[in-house]
Amino acid sequence: MKLGQRLNFIGHMKIKTKMLFIMAVVFFGFAVSLGMSYYTINQIKVGSRIYTDIKNSKDTIEQIAFLKSDLNRVRAELISLISETNTDEQESIVGDIQQITTEINDQFGAIIKKLDSEEKKLAVQDAQITWQEFLDTMQNEQIPAARQANRSMALELAQNVQKMRYDRFIEQVGSTVDTLRMEIEEREAVTAKLIRQKIIIAGSVSAGLFLVVLLSITWVARSITSPLVKGVNFAQSVAEGNLSETVAVDSSDEIGELSAALNRMVASLSHMVKRISASARDLATVSSHIYQASTSVSESADLQANDIGETSLAVQAINTSVKDVAHGVDSLSVSASETSSSILEMAASVEEVAATWNLWSNRWWKSAPPSPKLPLP
Repeated sequence: MKLGQRLNFIGHMKIKTKMLFIMAVVFFGFAVSLGMSYYTINQIKVGSRIYTDIKNSKDTIEQIAFLKSDLNRVRAELISLISETNTDEQESIVGDIQQITTEINDQFGAIIKKLDSEEKKLAVQDAQITWQEFLDTMQNEQIPAARQANRSMALELAQNVQKMRYDRFIEQVGSTVDTLRMEIEEREAVTAKLIRQKIIIAGSVSAGLFLVVLLSITWVARSITSPLVKGVNFAQSVAEGNLSETVAVDSSDEIGELSAALNRMVASLSHMVKRISASARDLATVSSHIYQASTSVSESADLQANDIGETSLAVQAINTSVKDVAHGVDSLSVSASETSSSILEMAASVEEVAATWNLWSNRWWKSAPPSPKLPLP
């Protein structure tokens, strides 16, 4: 179990990290495959060590071929020199021979520098010693004999001693050429084998890396799609009204967080549904009570309606009496107005009588003799 948990590190990655992981695996595989291809190409490309060794061997063989060709030219020029009787032509031929010998000496130096083994260098040096003997005999004996018109001596040297030296020279450089050709064939065979091996190794590594990349992509895709499928099935179950199930949370990435949120949402929905069901039951009870109360109120209303009808008749009678009283009040108001006018006229008459009384009283008091005071009425 612990090993499985350790290997299931993909499940604890965020989706962004998983994508970066896939990119890293693909990049690593591409880099390794590219590195293998680059290494293989470096082993066999132009300028590589194997190519350089093969090229040097072929160049050496080519220079040895030129060396043999130049030596044959020298022999041909010597035959021409022996056959020529014109002194000027002889000197011209001697000049050509000296030029060729200089080229041969330079070629020996270049060939020895290119050889990589002491054995081949010794073989070329032996050929160089043979050439030096050939050159000494040519310069000290053959050319002087040809200049002195001693053709028999010059021909004898060319056909005997110089011919032997020439054959030995050809044999010596020929062995070197054969050795170089064998080395070239071996190196080409090794190169072909190396190319096949590198191609097989590169193909195997590329196939292995492709398999690793494919497994990594499959693993990461499964870690994403499997929880999503579970989440979709869970959401469909919830949509059908099943609030008793939960979805398993197998990862700690965004999908795992979504699954945990779905579980919390379903728990909240279940609690809400229970509360709504309880409220519905309470509402049904209250509705029953309200129905009973409304029935009682309806009955009471019917009774009150009958009482209201009787009260309405009484009110109409009272209204008629009120109208009669209002008419009597209007008559009393008119009578009161007339009585008020009579009272005002009576008051004016009383005031006038009082004024007259006061006037006569004052006059009587002035004309009458003093007498004892009598009480005023």
